[in-house]
Amino acid sequence: MYELANNCKAGELIVENLLCLEFKDGRLVVSPPRNAEMNANSLRVYVRRLWQSAALRRVVGVSAGALVLSGCAVSMAIEQPGKKNLDVLEVGTPRRDVLAELGVPSSTRWVHRRRVDVYRFVQGYSRGARAGRALAHGTADLLTAGVWEVAAMPAEGYFSGESLAYEVLYDDSARVLRTRPIDP
Repeated sequence: MYELANNCKAGELIVENLLCLEFKDGRLVVSPPRNAEMNANSLRVYVRRLWQSAALRRVVGVSAGALVLSGCAVSMAIEQPGKKNLDVLEVGTPRRDVLAELGVPSSTRWVHRRRVDVYRFVQGYSRGARAGRALAHGTADLLTAGVWEVAAMPAEGYFSGESLAYEVLYDDSARVLRTRPIDP
């Protein structure tokens, strides 16, 4: 079904005597065979045969699949930051639990012999929300043949989580004594 033919240039592949495929400048170029005589009637017949061709359906299917799988909005939705459990900021929570959830503090200082940590982070989305957004983007990409990416990528950039910052005061036993939000 796929063969090199005399009616295609070197480096091209002819598919079912209907079209030539060639990679040029990093793009896939599709053209009719070189020896095809094209007038109005033969062009109409050629286009009809081409649309009825299983080869074209395969090329379009593979192209659409590659577009959906490489959709930037889909990957951006999946790679959004995860949701932090802010319950660790409640009074009495051990510092090790706060560190485990929020990571290393951006700064630490001592006030009246008590530790004060400042945490700055991006409050992201739950795993289910990220998966749902990725599924919605993938479906929209498929239904619009990739045009959805024009709107979805800026939207994913905008909805990338909320920047938060908290100052946490610990007691002598390294448990949360007081928490207050501060400007990120």
